[in-house]
Amino acid sequence: MELKEIGRNILTGCMGLRPGEKVLIVTDDAKLPIGTALYESARSLGNESVLMLMPEGKVSGEEPLEC
Repeated sequence: MELKEIGRNILTGCMGLRPGEKVLIVTDDAKLPIGTALYESARSLGNESVLMLMPEGKVSGEEPLEC
């Protein structure tokens, strides 16, 4: 199964994404392929989507930088 198909399953099955909802994907350089797959999946489902790239944190789950 390719990442885009897995992303679609995550968005619809696990997160309950519905058509017309807006999606923000936040990722870092290390996980960019996963973030990109989620972004592309959301767009292919017809959702307005934004992909935000942040610097890799020191620990997993670290809050994004303030803008």
